Amino acid sequence: MNFENLLSISDSLDIITLFEPLKHKKAFSVHFDNESAIVIDTSKIENNRELKRIYSEELGHCVTKGFYPIHYCTEPLRRSNIEKAEHKAQEASYIFQVPFSELQEAIKKGSDDYEIAELLDVDIKTLHEVFEYYQCKELL
Repeated sequence: MNFENLLSISDSLDIITLFEPLKHKKAFSVHFDNESAIVIDTSKIENNRELKRIYSEELGHCVTKGFYPIHYCTEPLRRSNIEKAEHKAQEASYIFQVPFSELQEAIKKGSDDYEIAELLDVDIKTLHEVFEYYQCKELL
């Protein structure tokens, strides 16, 4: 999956993508009035892999409706709500970055984790997280 495919997915789901400069973040997603949007500052993104990783997580928030009010960040009792939303978004991100069918093909072609990561255009840390996710789902 590449960034352009992720944009197509977000477009098909009527998720707005804005490319804007941000002061303190690389990206964030919001939901308001039954619309979701992803705002991303590409000037802060180092490479296409990072762009794909960050965008897919924000897309994960939109798809899972894993949003939380900003004031939850300052309330310790709300930490579990934030962690749940982040976890759901991250799991969705794994599916967006590395669909299972693409992982299966890369495993057949690659001789080791580094080659598989290259084939999938993800970093090795992301690949290991994806493996763990699909293993937990008992697909690997």
